[in-house]
Amino acid sequence: MSAPAPRQPLPGPQPGWDQVERSAPYQDLRRRRRRFIAPMTVAYLGGYFGFLAIAGSAPGLLSGRVSGGLTTGFLAMAGVFAGVWSVVFSYLRASRRWDGQAGRVPGIADRAAAAAVAGDRRPEAGS
Repeated sequence: MSAPAPRQPLPGPQPGWDQVERSAPYQDLRRRRRRFIAPMTVAYLGGYFGFLAIAGSAPGLLSGRVSGGLTTGFLAMAGVFAGVWSVVFSYLRASRRWDGQAGRVPGIADRAAAAAVAGDRRPEAGS
């Protein structure tokens, strides 16, 4: 996939980012990202620090033998590692959806700049 051509700014006053930030598509994008990132962060950090807490407070629990030299601690850490990769792949999948939404934001900036040139400061002008 080739990179898009660089955008040329419109002549005249440029919109402030506050106009773009107040736009509905940008707010929706931020809301969707937060709804994904916050729970994933809590889940990952909970699992990681939970593992550390168990390792520090109940080492006997993690030293149990499963088979040969394989311990429950090793399996638990492998679970944390698998959790990290599941978060990474979930983020990649979600970011593809966010990219589509983010593609609409430059259009909002262009419309806001055109409105600024025309003397209208509303971000939705020309929608």
